[in-house]
Amino acid sequence: MLKNQADLKRVCLVPAQSRVILVSQHRFRNRSNRYQPTDGFGYLSHRIEIVMELPPVSATIAVGLGGRSYTISVQPGLIDHVGEYARDAGFHSPVPIITDRAVAALYGERVKNSLEKEGYQTAILSFPEGETSKHLASVSKLYNGMVALRPERKSGLIALGGGVAGDIAGFVAATYLRGI
Repeated sequence: MLKNQADLKRVCLVPAQSRVILVSQHRFRNRSNRYQPTDGFGYLSHRIEIVMELPPVSATIAVGLGGRSYTISVQPGLIDHVGEYARDAGFHSPVPIITDRAVAALYGERVKNSLEKEGYQTAILSFPEGETSKHLASVSKLYNGMVALRPERKSGLIALGGGVAGDIAGFVAATYLRGI
């Protein structure tokens, strides 16, 4: 268990479940001078989980940016309704899903099924997880997948995940066909 809030490095909300997972990402060097994850207090561990039961939460947050305004929706099970949101947003088919391999393994098929249920042609385009994937070789492979899928400027693009996935998907969306 974390003994100090300052040791908390990331909070992940799991939308399909009513729990919060807190993950510590502290590291220390072992005798062979390699980094190993710890719980922040020198105890070797891969992660720390603190699970708290929360009531189901639903919220819609409007982000007002003038002509670039958008809405953030928070709701349990929302991932299974991505296709409906894509339809409401006016996405045209095909709709690529860009994500890292770890997130693709966990949620990719659910998003793909939701899009297909709404009549979209789609494909999961993935890359290795982590900051080290932020380079043009990764983007080039995603472009190859985009060319095979043939999205058009009115197609949408789903960035599945956060952080690196959002950065890479945003770059691809902005640069493929001068913007999707």
